[in-house]
Amino acid sequence: MPTLSAVGRAAFRGWRVRLVATCLVSVTVLWLGAGLAIASVAHALAVPAGSGAWQLGWVAAAVLWSRSAWRARLLWRCARLPAVAPGGVRGLASATVAGAVAWRRCALLCLPVMTAMVVGHDPVLMLGASVSAWWEAAHPRAWRDPVPVLLLAATGVWLLSGVVPRG
Repeated sequence: MPTLSAVGRAAFRGWRVRLVATCLVSVTVLWLGAGLAIASVAHALAVPAGSGAWQLGWVAAAVLWSRSAWRARLLWRCARLPAVAPGGVRGLASATVAGAVAWRRCALLCLPVMTAMVVGHDPVLMLGASVSAWWEAAHPRAWRDPVPVLLLAATGVWLLSGVVPRG
């Protein structure tokens, strides 16, 4: 995660581990909160565990979302990290803010696919989502890049094979 290395580079040597850990904890807490909220919604909607239809629907939403110019503008705008203080209480606070900013970007990239995984962790879904997110993070300016969309579409076809009954 580039944010962790940026926080580590900004920190004094004696504060490096604490600031990086603070940043990582803030990202983790935000993802846990989002996951619990999404799981609560899925539970309220009585979505069965391992629901292929839920997963397929969210992968389709991810494909559409990945082609959005609005999303591309948001990603570009939220890619900039705030300044991180090199230590002390200000360093801890700014590392927390940097983690929240990094989470926001990650959520824009991954939230529909993470929502698909709330009800089950199909290995192909996990692999397709991971490679798609990695590719998009490695090529941030190519928002019309077809590779993430093709990876998500292939994942959707895999999920579709489990949703559509064979006759």
